[in-house]
Amino acid sequence: MHVVIIGAGRIGQAFKHLCEARAESVSLFDADTTKVPDQRPLAEIIPPADVIFLCIQSFAIREVLAELKPLLKRAALVVSLAKGIERNTFKTLDIVIPECLAPEQPWGLIIGPMLAEEILQNQGSAGVFAGSNPEECTILSSLIDPHNLSLECSTDIHGVALAGVLKNIYALSLGIADGIGWGANRKGWLITRAIREMRDIIEILGGDPNTADGPAGLGDLIATGSSPHSRNRATGEQIVTTGQMNPLSEGYISLSSLKHLLGERTSEFKILSTLIEIIEHKQDARTVYKQLV
Repeated sequence: MHVVIIGAGRIGQAFKHLCEARAESVSLFDADTTKVPDQRPLAEIIPPADVIFLCIQSFAIREVLAELKPLLKRAALVVSLAKGIERNTFKTLDIVIPECLAPEQPWGLIIGPMLAEEILQNQGSAGVFAGSNPEECTILSSLIDPHNLSLECSTDIHGVALAGVLKNIYALSLGIADGIGWGANRKGWLITRAIREMRDIIEILGGDPNTADGPAGLGDLIATGSSPHSRNRATGEQIVTTGQMNPLSEGYISLSSLKHLLGERTSEFKILSTLIEIIEHKQDARTVYKQLV
């Protein structure tokens, strides 16, 4: 099987590591050519590709797929690892991706606790694949090293896409908790409340609430919300310690879009409302978190 990975950042390098033992070839491509010194053009590497992993941020998905679409062979499986909501349309990626591909093109999402640094150190990871055809999960399972990525299959594509968005947003709340000095006890409480909110939001927006309890939700939230390698957790902490936030944080990027999707129901969710107070209304995190408890 021939594999192409679009995006040669941390997670792109990790998926190269996961696939190179079983794939016939693995090619990396990045807009920043310094990341792939021997990079070949897309017109050369995409047509023979059997699986294409999109290891890029959600706001780039539509533009990248427009470039890839005429180059893809009909049976090529396109798999996105991005998590986000399209800003101008308020669509989750399970809606955006098929809009950008031919109707018969196979595609899917992988979401889960997959910190790149741990994958590269062979410490193991887990993910949920949700796609246009359940048989595609078998293809990926045969391609990826099972000792380093345990892959589950789901038919709840919309719920998995939403879980990926929500875990990034709620990871901000755990980073803020770190910034104000909360200990493990209170952060444990915060995680339980976050999962309740994630379940309810997924159900309101049309997914299966049980998806929040699996690797795409709870598993990824714990990994992302506790790891020093997590951009979203670090962004939450930086809001408290420096007053700055990383504009590339998918949690930060998705927050206002999620508020738009929920509308008046946003106020039903205490942690989400607290994040909006801190990030959008510039309220003091320590004061607002006292009210949260």
